[in-house]
Amino acid sequence: MLERAQVRRAKVLFPPVMSLRLTSWVGVPLLLFAAYKLFTEMHSLRDWFYPASAIGLALLAFFSPPGTITVNDSEARIDRYWGLKVCKLAWSEVDCAVYSRARNELAIYHRDGRSIVHTRLHVDPTRFSLEVSKRLGKPIIRQ
Repeated sequence: MLERAQVRRAKVLFPPVMSLRLTSWVGVPLLLFAAYKLFTEMHSLRDWFYPASAIGLALLAFFSPPGTITVNDSEARIDRYWGLKVCKLAWSEVDCAVYSRARNELAIYHRDGRSIVHTRLHVDPTRFSLEVSKRLGKPIIRQ
């Protein structure tokens, strides 16, 4: 079932799909707890591999999900790593939007090279395309 974008006042939110968010929310604490339990059960120096791999998987689960894209009348923004990294693109400074059929992605490009990419891991791609074309004022380039 296709998840829908969240509409709040004058902005539309496009988060990653629920299964990916749950994996990140539950997976990171679980993997850190597993690393702790493995660390407390170590018997030799060779056993460092197991807690280190659990910490590595926790870092991967933390850094891998795409961020939540927010679109409003003045800008598009993406928040990654639970709000630790934010990229904002004002609509007046956006050069173009490109849709790739092969990758099923829609990318918005800023004049200075920054971009926001709506991947197949985000919700409601049709609504995102509609919101971008409405606010951009230019046609979306399709490849």
